[in-house]
Amino acid sequence: MKPYSPAAVNAHIMNKQWLGNFKASSPEEALKSLLAIDSGSLPNTCFSLSLRVKNFTAGAFQQSLGTGKLARMKGLKGAVQVMPVDLMPAIREASAPFREARAKALLEGWGIQEDESHRVSCAIVEALGNKEKTLPQLKNGLRQGVSRDLDRSRGRNRERSTNIAVVAAAMWERWELMRGGAGRLPCEDPGRYSLLSGRFKLEQEMNRREAIKDLARRYVASYGPVCVEDLAWWLGFPQGEAAQVLDDKAFEQIEIEGLAGRFFILPEETPGYDDPPKRITMLPADDPCVKAYTRRERFVPNRYLDHMITRFGESISTVLIGSTVAGTWHIDREIQGDLVDIEMFGPEAVERDGDIEEAAETTGQFFTGEHLPVSISVYRR
Repeated sequence: MKPYSPAAVNAHIMNKQWLGNFKASSPEEALKSLLAIDSGSLPNTCFSLSLRVKNFTAGAFQQSLGTGKLARMKGLKGAVQVMPVDLMPAIREASAPFREARAKALLEGWGIQEDESHRVSCAIVEALGNKEKTLPQLKNGLRQGVSRDLDRSRGRNRERSTNIAVVAAAMWERWELMRGGAGRLPCEDPGRYSLLSGRFKLEQEMNRREAIKDLARRYVASYGPVCVEDLAWWLGFPQGEAAQVLDDKAFEQIEIEGLAGRFFILPEETPGYDDPPKRITMLPADDPCVKAYTRRERFVPNRYLDHMITRFGESISTVLIGSTVAGTWHIDREIQGDLVDIEMFGPEAVERDGDIEEAAETTGQFFTGEHLPVSISVYRR
């Protein structure tokens, strides 16, 4: 079989991710394909889903978090992620050692010993009951003598917190608490805590090996063709551990033109050889279309590869022409007013400035509720 072109592979993947000619009927259907969306920014998550879901509304989506078929939890790579409920057992087991290590480091960093952590966590559970509470509400509901102020040095800086805030954060890492809730405004995260056990009954038990194999199979199905490096990046695991689950007869190996290495896909899948339509798509930061891969050569020009991910591991907001990243964008908060600032990677991309401006206006309207001016320029390194 001849190698597939990057454009054909990109079109195949975009169709699976609901960025092609069809949209999902609901956020649940979209997340079934995307598996888990990094959701450090709830507005970005809502915008990612609005690109993929018919008649998407942020309010209805937030109502479904924690009460329906979706949850927003600490997941893979320590990221806050929106995920389908049926994926929670696998993500819980696969990420458990890393989440526990972060929880212990957090408690130790603030000088909270195990006995105090246990005492405070029991008080938090008692105070929450079946309700959602912010940290101030939670603190006010605790019996006297449980809460204490904390202070520590970080270099030249002093940091202050409370044992309630630190233990609650550790319980969030351990999947004992959920954090979020519906805000007064669309895409607003009020940061209220609630008990996970009061929302979900995760009765399915998986050992970690089974969980990783299940996630690998789902990842190849949703994001393939992928390579070992891609899976390791998505899981947050060493490449050796990822290679053990990808060297499996359940997957078919294919070649992609111009890219070295082995790429895996499900045997029943066959990418077409047609190029995708050259529509304009504005992707928000951390959209999985860009962030779910570490090998990005097939959809980002080589000279801009190092411009896609920040030093904190976050992807930036991008402009797609067809299935190729052709620029970046952000909303500038200026004294004289907000604007959508776009930097295209080459003069040829600016030839589509009319289409890009229209897409940018729609994007600005989503994030601010206002009609924002648009600035388009060529990116200078």
